[in-house]
Amino acid sequence: MLRMALAFAGNRIAATFLTGIGETAMQSLLPLYGLAHGLNEAGASRLVAVFSLGEAVLIVALGWFADRHGRRLTLIGTAGLAVISTLAFPFVMGNTFLLEPVVFIAGGTVSGLYTLGIVLIGQDFRGQRLAVVSTGFAMAYSAGSVIGSTPIGFLIDLFGPEALPVTVAVGFVALLIFLVRPRQKKAAEALVE
Repeated sequence: MLRMALAFAGNRIAATFLTGIGETAMQSLLPLYGLAHGLNEAGASRLVAVFSLGEAVLIVALGWFADRHGRRLTLIGTAGLAVISTLAFPFVMGNTFLLEPVVFIAGGTVSGLYTLGIVLIGQDFRGQRLAVVSTGFAMAYSAGSVIGSTPIGFLIDLFGPEALPVTVAVGFVALLIFLVRPRQKKAAEALVE
């Protein structure tokens, strides 16, 4: 089933897998990242709150933008913003005016990829294909969430705290490359027949 889901909606399945990894890693490791950059415990914990607030608030703006400018374009733009905002972390950690807005945007864009993926699935699939893709989507998000912080935590141990934003950003760069590839529907249709 996962093979068929990947054939039908590989870019959305990849988006949700990376969203699961990025969202879980950021929520669980952001306090450690903040502490490594000299924030006190309250300030480091606040990073998670700001990240989660971005998740809750920006999804409305992303939905509005997707309805007016296209869902696929919004998905690609959101992945790009996720890359930029996570890569900006090392540069804004000492700046009290920029830190929270960047973390807020990262939270909204990282989690917004999941919601945009669901919208695209509902837009593009019906019947059996919708069931297959939805199942694959849920499996990919769950797998990414379970995997999430463990390998990134290991990379932080090896390379230092900047491994968190860099690893998450690299994942979303890979997603961007995958999103702009041409889709191959004929191969997917052959799997169902």
